[in-house]
Amino acid sequence: LNRAAHRIPVRVHPQTHRLLRAAARLTRASGGVFDIATGGALWRAGFRPPAPGAPRPDPRASGRDVRLLSGGRVRFRRPLWIDLGGIAKGQAVDRALAVLRDAGVRRARVNAGGDTASFGETAPLWRRDDRRRGDRK
Repeated sequence: LNRAAHRIPVRVHPQTHRLLRAAARLTRASGGVFDIATGGALWRAGFRPPAPGAPRPDPRASGRDVRLLSGGRVRFRRPLWIDLGGIAKGQAVDRALAVLRDAGVRRARVNAGGDTASFGETAPLWRRDDRRRGDRK
């Protein structure tokens, strides 16, 4: 998608099409705060490598530039790089919790690098807040 969808419609797996439809709903519901077209911004900030073979993303691009077409096809209005890592982490956590429940586990917490969920009675979750450290100014 990142390589070609700005030029031609690209056919994707039905699950991917459904995922992109759900992402579009979240983008609309959040007023654009949730946005899968963050790949370019992450690259510009030095947090991800360039997408192999993809054109430079348009800095004005957003998830609203992702067009879902009939026949499981996707087209971008301008060059952009989608990043589904946040959704994938959430899916991984949900699946891990389901597997644990199915195995008869009564309480658990799963952390996928910041995406955390639990069930049953678990100990409190503590997290460091660097803004409150006394040695920082």
